Amino acid sequence: MHGVVTVTGPVLVGWDGSAASRRAVRWAAEAATLRHRPLRMLTVFRWPLESNTVEPRAELPDVPATRDQVRGMLAEEARAVRAGHPELAVEEEFVDGAPARMLVEQGRQAALTVLGQRGHGGLSGLLLGSASRSLLHRATCPVAVVRR
Repeated sequence: MHGVVTVTGPVLVGWDGSAASRRAVRWAAEAATLRHRPLRMLTVFRWPLESNTVEPRAELPDVPATRDQVRGMLAEEARAVRAGHPELAVEEEFVDGAPARMLVEQGRQAALTVLGQRGHGGLSGLLLGSASRSLLHRATCPVAVVRR
């Protein structure tokens, strides 16, 4: 058939620990199950912090400890998804970089990329933040932005 594209990649979901990203993970898990695709949970760690997120004289958090904490939170979220969807293959990935750029890159092999409408702001925004607008303009796969 001409014009039919068969996508074999995972359903990719951005996760930053926010309530919006947890809703996106639940939605993406259902979408992956319906599509018979694995679920890849992606957390993007951005360092250094953007200058407007920390008071000028504030002490910066310990980067290795913060990274370990975030990795642990991602692993816990993945365990919860596996418990709710035992038939679903769930991968978790923790990468450094700009959130939108990394989601676009990872999405090149994805059947679908899923994000929550809003991520964390402030200090917590270093994880995913609000990448949905940029992703919608640059993604090469379908994108779902999960609202409340």
